Amino acid sequence: MMTADEVQSFIRGATVRAIDPETEQMVATVSYLPDGTCQMARRGATAVEPGLYGFSDGLYWTRYAEFRDGTTNSFYLVEVGPGLAQAYYADGRRAFLLERQNGADRPA
Repeated sequence: MMTADEVQSFIRGATVRAIDPETEQMVATVSYLPDGTCQMARRGATAVEPGLYGFSDGLYWTRYAEFRDGTTNSFYLVEVGPGLAQAYYADGRRAFLLERQNGADRPA
């Protein structure tokens, strides 16, 4: 499991591709802006959905207006390769595989 600092380094200011780990299909692209806002472009959607994100207790959380019914969801990350991390819900369920788009490796 990635440390709190590693999670923040992986997410903050990054653009990631969210990949369904079962189908290996790209589901969305998410840009996590340095100010705590994020923008999600879902595959096939015509509009970008704004949201918020943050960090707490080694996890990161997201909340969007419509995606996941506007609920706040928390995740931990497990690094699986350079610029690649598997996200898990706080309760251990597997979520999306995240692939950084702005640089293969986490920033220093």
